[in-house]
Amino acid sequence: MYCKISERLADASEKLGTYRKIQRSLEKARQILSTERSREKELYEVLVAEKKDFDKLERLSLSTVFYTLVGKREEQVDKEKQDYLAAKLKYDEAKEAVRSLEKEIARYKSELELMGDPSAEYQRLLKEKEELLLNAQDQTSARLFDLFNEEVQLFQLCKELKEAVIAGESAARHLQKTSDELQSARGWGAADMLGGGLITTAIKHSKLDNAQHSVQQAQAALGIFQRELADVKEYRNINIEPGSFARFADYFFDGLIADMVIQTRIKSSHASVTERLAEVKRTVWHLKNRLKEVESALENVQSQRRMLVEGAQVRKG
Repeated sequence: MYCKISERLADASEKLGTYRKIQRSLEKARQILSTERSREKELYEVLVAEKKDFDKLERLSLSTVFYTLVGKREEQVDKEKQDYLAAKLKYDEAKEAVRSLEKEIARYKSELELMGDPSAEYQRLLKEKEELLLNAQDQTSARLFDLFNEEVQLFQLCKELKEAVIAGESAARHLQKTSDELQSARGWGAADMLGGGLITTAIKHSKLDNAQHSVQQAQAALGIFQRELADVKEYRNINIEPGSFARFADYFFDGLIADMVIQTRIKSSHASVTERLAEVKRTVWHLKNRLKEVESALENVQSQRRMLVEGAQVRKG
């Protein structure tokens, strides 16, 4: 009887933990979405302003005449074009972040709806367990319940750590893909500077376009990883510092767009991606080590529980 009620309570506790985690994730995603929507609006306004500045120099105007007379028109046009492209890249990234968060929120809401609220069943089983404890007259029963409680906590922690590892590895894959695209762009860029021609230039920019798409995906994956780490930190004594993954894309785009044809800028952006990739890998390494420790502790508790049950059965026989 003791084992059965504990097993049912453990199952209900796991469901309730999952339900509450999804609720937390949903609330965090909603908060971030609100921020991202405001950011998207601000960046759109910047984009419109930069487009106007660029269009002014393309048309005949007093400023165009001035820059032509002083021999700096092309230089100013290039600058305005770079500013416009930088604004466009950041706006596109913000728009993609909003779209990704909206999909994530829809998924969380669907999962909660399918689960229903498991708290009522959990409370019912908890009350039943409390009554059994009050009626139990032997230390074995009390110890058995304690071991079940510890097992439930360790099992839930293992689950959270595994989910954080999966999210971290996903973020690392996206960052690695971005790094590969930039490394390839560096190679084609070097050939371009040596007079590679239009085809070489086109390939280089194609690689940069791929890198832009990859970094948008990496930003979304980093956001999910950040939230999984926050869930892990709900448990005590987990000393993991993930660093700040927020707005990674801004730094990437700032370095990349400053001058699309200068190799040092591509190199700078590649360094930014490499640094963040190393940070993610370090964090995943710590998570995996902690997971091994928790899995070992879980096996130990399960072994103690089995021995206690077997011993109690022998004494009753």
